[in-house]
Amino acid sequence: MLRTRKVNFLEVILIVFRIFVNFSADAALATGNSVDRSFEPPNMPFAPPDHLPPIASNITNAVSITVGPAAESFVGAFVQNVESSMALTQLLDLSQTTGQQYAQFLYKYCLSWLLKMGVLNGRIAAEFATRPVAQNFPNLPLSTMSRVYGNIAARFLFSVEILNRENAELLGTEYAKMLEKSAKRYGYSQPDSKCVAIFEGLSNFSSFVTPMTPEKAWKLTLTYGIVFLFEAIEYGSTNYCIF
Repeated sequence: MLRTRKVNFLEVILIVFRIFVNFSADAALATGNSVDRSFEPPNMPFAPPDHLPPIASNITNAVSITVGPAAESFVGAFVQNVESSMALTQLLDLSQTTGQQYAQFLYKYCLSWLLKMGVLNGRIAAEFATRPVAQNFPNLPLSTMSRVYGNIAARFLFSVEILNRENAELLGTEYAKMLEKSAKRYGYSQPDSKCVAIFEGLSNFSSFVTPMTPEKAWKLTLTYGIVFLFEAIEYGSTNYCIF
């Protein structure tokens, strides 16, 4: 169900918490296994912003609170490399592409990749990944794409227990290098080639740092939806949509 009202930080955290609580159960869907869904997070009333600590009522702290300093270092290193690379600044500038257009591409490629990875219920994950893009972004400028794709990689690596403070900057730089190689391989002057290069760059980097399994492929795809939703809440219009 779509909602277009403003929500506070605690609501956002609970939404994401529910998603991650069910990651292990939902990952079983990726392989067609049965799951036990007897556990559910308790339904809690949402506190109004003036009853929350200052840091919790400020939505701009969402990334810091939900992921941590290692992810911030990773994203910082990645963005710095993007800004110093002509290929990457052109690749990630989709300001002439609407969210709807990008969502259509992303859905197709996510679904194809998930099937290749052996995920049986790929349409569910692909829909989750792309709906926030279509609903919340009139276009996708460089600043948005740099933050989003930095955060997707960081959150995924954090979730599979690879990212830490010691390796964050190194991994962020390596990610940028692999994305640049992908840009030069597929091209970065046309929207279609940009979309392919970005998707292949992220998926190849993810497979490089950790052996990809159906469960991890499912998790990476869901991370798209989480990050695009956070981006819409933090930097987009106040009339954003939450699924």
